[in-house]
Amino acid sequence: MKKLLILIPLLLLSACAKEPEENLDPIGENTYQVKIDPASSGLSTTESSENISVNLTSKEDQNVSYQVEFGAPCYINDSHNYPEFLIKLDGYIKSVSTYTVDRLIIDFFGSKGTIFDVYSSSDGSGEPVSYHTSTVSPVDPSDGGMVYEYPINANGWMIKRSSGLVDKQKPAFYSITVVFKVS
Repeated sequence: MKKLLILIPLLLLSACAKEPEENLDPIGENTYQVKIDPASSGLSTTESSENISVNLTSKEDQNVSYQVEFGAPCYINDSHNYPEFLIKLDGYIKSVSTYTVDRLIIDFFGSKGTIFDVYSSSDGSGEPVSYHTSTVSPVDPSDGGMVYEYPINANGWMIKRSSGLVDKQKPAFYSITVVFKVS
């Protein structure tokens, strides 16, 4: 009976989930990109107990790097066709760099809906950023993979679990591409 009481609100939330907004404008010139994926995340298959900072080199210029932090607990799940990194409980992913971020392109396991929020501040304050459809294809479209884009237009961002989730629900990401500008 308790499981049913938890399941009903979750079903109602997913039934009321808003649709993604239209595509964002194409990525502008003079931007850089880094891709956070299981291989570049610095995480392992063991749940992290401390925060992990990772410095990523942009694909456009080896001299330009971007730093992110994974707040514990996070870990990699490599038991599926495509490895993914998961945020558990109070875990998060956030920018540690101060470059102006144009957008995040997030490829995630979405069969249970969007169970994470994106904020345009590195402390996760304010209202969540709206998500938009993307022209980028998910890595695993046949098994619940989805790609949304989030306009950040700020120097910081944070991704964390949506509030009100039961402990067993964990957002799973195949990759997060950070599109940013260097002034």
